[in-house]
Amino acid sequence: MDDKDKLHQYNLIKEIVSLAYQDEYDMEDFITSFFVSQTFKQIIDYSDITYFNPRLVYLRFVKEVDIKKGNQNPDILVLYYVVNIYLKFYYRTSTSFSAIMSQLPYKDIIDFYELYHTLSEERVIFMSKIRYNLKMNAIRKKRSKKNIELSFNDRDYNLYIAKQLYVKLFSYPEIYSSKYVYNNKHRYLINDNSFFLYTCYLDEIHSVLNDEELGHIKYMNTNNVLFIFPKNDEVLTKDELQSLFMAQKGVAFDKILVYQYGKILFINWSDGYKEFYVDINLLDERRIKSGYLLRYSSTLLKM
Repeated sequence: MDDKDKLHQYNLIKEIVSLAYQDEYDMEDFITSFFVSQTFKQIIDYSDITYFNPRLVYLRFVKEVDIKKGNQNPDILVLYYVVNIYLKFYYRTSTSFSAIMSQLPYKDIIDFYELYHTLSEERVIFMSKIRYNLKMNAIRKKRSKKNIELSFNDRDYNLYIAKQLYVKLFSYPEIYSSKYVYNNKHRYLINDNSFFLYTCYLDEIHSVLNDEELGHIKYMNTNNVLFIFPKNDEVLTKDELQSLFMAQKGVAFDKILVYQYGKILFINWSDGYKEFYVDINLLDERRIKSGYLLRYSSTLLKM
């Protein structure tokens, strides 16, 4: 779908939302129902090739679904922003709208509108993923007690462990399509100069952060991630991770993550230090092994 079709889709959905607003429906109830409906899915899938009359779509939907009435709605311009950010989230990540609305609830957009509308859509999307992961910590901490034990002795295998762990926190299309590269002494995952994932052990951190070749690769990419796996019982504290992150010279890793004992320590420039629990199940293990076994089937990139 090109930009013209996306704009048409936005205007169509915006018109449907405005009709509900004019009829004084509760807009939280309307949007949270409409955006996960089969009617909405048809618009998303076919509006570039099929004409949808906004009034007819609206009338059919409110006739089929019981929506509450309410007059405590936000300004219509705020609702247009809600439509915009949900669509941008979908275009950017290809995530289902039910999952999008879990990660970025309607109430969050309303409560943080004054901040969100001043930021880029990309930033709002990532912030919502941060907030969602923090919210999920309690249940993931419980699940992580049953985590599958992973071995970190194979540098190639570690890349796919890191990829799966990263996807569980921050899922984007370019991560799924990243390719394995072995270039001189370096092994990493990369995607079209937009995503770069490198892994190391604790005792390799300083050499990795000061490596000129890696600095060049980071310079050529927009999203550089370093994933650290401690050896044995080594632990990296919050202060140590913050010091390492701030001490980076030259082209820095945008994000550094450390996996230890079912928990991921995370740090970046904008969100600072965070802790996320992750649960690793049999499906994760299969995905890790699948990526590892197929790594040489992709064309190796030459830097």
